[in-house]
Amino acid sequence: MTEAPGKSERTRAALRATALKHFVAHGFEAASVTAIAAEVGVTERTFFRHFATKDEVLFADLAEGLAWFRTAVRARPVDEDLAVSVFESLRSAPTDPRLMVEIARL
Repeated sequence: MTEAPGKSERTRAALRATALKHFVAHGFEAASVTAIAAEVGVTERTFFRHFATKDEVLFADLAEGLAWFRTAVRARPVDEDLAVSVFESLRSAPTDPRLMVEIARL
């Protein structure tokens, strides 16, 4: 049995989910830490206790986030063109495609 996440973990997860939603809706640069924190019901200071920057929201768990990509590429046919494999793997992302575009733009 796994232990339920504590308040800090829940707050971090809520901040990340809300930030990602704002990045998709407004673009990374225009997304406001103030608006993100307010939507979660915390202060900007709390946001910065969990994430040093907005960039960290996107890249804090990069290694974990790329696990799906590694799995998707391995599942592609071995004789497939590399560019096609990469493109098709990216299309299988478990994330909003608009967020993937925003991340690639950065």
